[in-house]
Amino acid sequence: MFANLKSQFATSSLDENTHDARRKLPFAFTGQGIAMLSSVLRSEVDAHVSIRIMDTFVKMRKHMSNASLLYEKMNTMEIRQIAMEEKTERRFEQVFNYIESQ
Repeated sequence: MFANLKSQFATSSLDENTHDARRKLPFAFTGQGIAMLSSVLRSEVDAHVSIRIMDTFVKMRKHMSNASLLYEKMNTMEIRQIAMEEKTERRFEQVFNYIESQ
């Protein structure tokens, strides 16, 4: 189906030894593309579809933002845990050194 992907100016090469051999499926939508498309399309169905797609992009951005915040919190917790483990190791060393000196 996508065996001969084309751009506006060129056709991708079948030669696997060149960088032109990369073939990728086209992206369906971008946020800006939908905004541009909604200004051109005029039917009621087109408007509803554009609104649904834009809502999906908004939800996706929120999800990515929440995931980023979650990653930051997990990273902070990991740093704290490592610091606590190092502190605990130092205390054990102090206790063992004290016991050995007695």
